[in-house]
Amino acid sequence: MKIKSIKGKIAAGAIAVTVIGSSTFAFANTNAGSQFKAWGDAQIAAAKLAISDALAGSLKTAKDRIESKASANKNAAEGRINQAGTDEKAETKSNIEAKLKEHIDSLTSQLATFLATIGGDFNALVTAENNNTTSSLDGQYSALETNITIVLNEAKDTNVRDVTEQSLLVKGEATSKLIQEINRVKQELADEVASQKTAANNKVTTHLNDGVTRINGQLDSLISGLEIAARNSIANAGQDVEDSAAANFDRVINLISDNAPIKVDKQKLQVSNKLVNGNMEWTVTNKNDFDVVFTWRHVKTGAGGVLETEYAKGKGDVGAGKTTFFTTPTDKTGSVIIEWLDEKGTKQSMEVKEANNPK
Repeated sequence: MKIKSIKGKIAAGAIAVTVIGSSTFAFANTNAGSQFKAWGDAQIAAAKLAISDALAGSLKTAKDRIESKASANKNAAEGRINQAGTDEKAETKSNIEAKLKEHIDSLTSQLATFLATIGGDFNALVTAENNNTTSSLDGQYSALETNITIVLNEAKDTNVRDVTEQSLLVKGEATSKLIQEINRVKQELADEVASQKTAANNKVTTHLNDGVTRINGQLDSLISGLEIAARNSIANAGQDVEDSAAANFDRVINLISDNAPIKVDKQKLQVSNKLVNGNMEWTVTNKNDFDVVFTWRHVKTGAGGVLETEYAKGKGDVGAGKTTFFTTPTDKTGSVIIEWLDEKGTKQSMEVKEANNPK
């Protein structure tokens, strides 16, 4: 039995977005320095709002790309898993007849992540934005993880901190000097705001791109791991049936020395049922000297499946093989049909009513 190993990569983390609001100022009985401070604060607040707005758009686009990539990878993996199931069923049948076994190898890997660090006055804003971005992407990752195996994780809330920057004005000696100084510091502050805005945008964009790469790696690793687990489960299920079939062949072969023909004795198959914790429990008892594979179908609900009951390991009910399954009670109107192949390959069946149901 052969199965291919799939290498996956994992990276961890998440991102969210914070919107920083601006304040309005009223000027009354203030000097030029106070007016300049208000003007400068407004310029900074506008720059921060522009950063947050730009990041929100970039984040939505990035999350859409993640969603699309994860969906495509998930669908591709599902297709490969379904094909693996089809191949395994054919291979299992062949291996039961030929009693062949093969070994399975698997490999996994993990990719480490790197986080940018920032400092300074505007870096405080960058840190807050990056923490929010990370929280948002972690929330998306958790939602995606819950949808292809299992659980939703809540995104972390982050605190929004206001960043203010103060500028000092030096009064000039003359009216003309004062005007020149005001114009100079206004231009200097505008240049600094533009510079800090550019630097901040570069940092949050870099962090966002790193986060997208990390989340894509985590999702690729998750899908790869689930696919490997599914393929291994399929292979193990086939191997279990192969081993069981080989043992059952031996039990049948050991009956060759008996004078009587080997037969699947219907009298040695019994079906009973009872209510257990609100469900109908069905028990199939097998007193034959070999395992018996059977199908069952609940007539009322249509539920059913394929099971087997082990051979009788001793005499009487003590050594009889027993298999149980459950159905939903149907107010004494339900029954189960059990079908199996006899020693001639002919399908045999019996119908059993639910407990306390008149036949």
